[in-house]
Amino acid sequence: GSVDGKNAPAFAKETLIQGALVGGASLIPEEFLKIVKSFS
Repeated sequence: GSVDGKNAPAFAKETLIQGALVGGASLIPEEFLKIVKSFS
C-alpha cells in the first residue's frame, strides 16, 4: 500500500527504505504535511 500520515513515521525510521509511494494522501494537504514532516 501507499504511505499515509499514520504509517509514515514507521517507514521513516527504517534504514533500508530510500523512498515512499504517496498515493491519495497527497491530495489532502494535512496528510501530505504529516508525511513530509515524518521524513524531514
